[in-house]
Amino acid sequence: MTKVKKERRSLGDRKDHSFEVSFAIYPSWYPQRFLMKKKIVFTLFGAGFLFLGAALMSSVPKNEAYYQEQNVSSSPLNLSDVCMEEYVSLPVFEGMEIEESTTVEDDEVAQKEAYQEILKTADKLTVPNKNCTIICDITISKNKEFLDKYEDQSIGTKSDFGAALLKILGVDTSQKNIRMEWAYNDIEDATYDIIIKEIYNIPFPITKDYMQKHTQYDSFSSMVRSYSKNKLDESRSSRRQETMKNLIDYSIKKTTFVELPESLYDKEFEFLKKEDPEVQYDVAKDSLKKIFFIGAVLKQYSLADDVERERVVTKYEADHSVVLKDYERERMSYLLFEEDVNNYLYKIVNIKEVTVTGNSFIPPEADTDISG
Repeated sequence: MTKVKKERRSLGDRKDHSFEVSFAIYPSWYPQRFLMKKKIVFTLFGAGFLFLGAALMSSVPKNEAYYQEQNVSSSPLNLSDVCMEEYVSLPVFEGMEIEESTTVEDDEVAQKEAYQEILKTADKLTVPNKNCTIICDITISKNKEFLDKYEDQSIGTKSDFGAALLKILGVDTSQKNIRMEWAYNDIEDATYDIIIKEIYNIPFPITKDYMQKHTQYDSFSSMVRSYSKNKLDESRSSRRQETMKNLIDYSIKKTTFVELPESLYDKEFEFLKKEDPEVQYDVAKDSLKKIFFIGAVLKQYSLADDVERERVVTKYEADHSVVLKDYERERMSYLLFEEDVNNYLYKIVNIKEVTVTGNSFIPPEADTDISG
């Protein structure tokens, strides 16, 4: 009958030789030499298996690829090596308020332009008459002490001052520099040095009768209002273009950036330096942030995917007969969508118009000559 040998050991007495424990149950008559041989064979087999496993693990190419990937991530050389959204935290554009200032010149610019336009309807005179306009520069002094100066002043010959000037001029058309005495504020006999520039056959102040005969307007005031509206529209359009131009720059200031890879700053600086040898490194930093911003907006708001960017940059190369290099091509694929990003942002942000008032201008429907 076979006897079973049983051993009981405490956890502290157990050995680490797992193969030896496996041979603890054998018939009493089993030769010990065979047990020794089996132990040796299994021990050698186990050791060989471990060495083979270690060799196989050390030769797995996955590790090398992993380290290469880590190296690319830390020092990327192309924009496609990074995930832009991980570096950019966009603000909430919906409801973002941007002030857009529009200058209103109190009709000054409009009135001046309207007046110059009206003068074009009048004939130039060589000899002034009793109902014409003299354009001149005037310097006022007292005992050679300067008091005031007016440039391109309109003088109507129907006014007292204009009539006095007309009397001096007479029919002598060669006179361009005239000196006369006239009151100035509280000074009764100030000296006026006048340089005659042009004489127009048009009354001053401009009458409604002249406006209706020579223009499409009923009065000078209605002409100014029309010009003023056009100037305001032009100002708004100009400011709108300026806002559109600076919208990305304004939004970038509201955007949070994780520090971008230094290697990409270097690539951007290298590219910009080709176009401008004097460019500063900070310019390259701002330029790269702009590219990352555009990329993040395109991705987050689904404005363009990689396929669309590839299509657009390929068309750009064909239209301009150029072949862009890797980095240059990638950056261009984003910058070509700058207008699209601008247009999208303009739709979702809140543009607040702020009017700025300029200086006033005395309309020539009132007698503005300096005779008082």
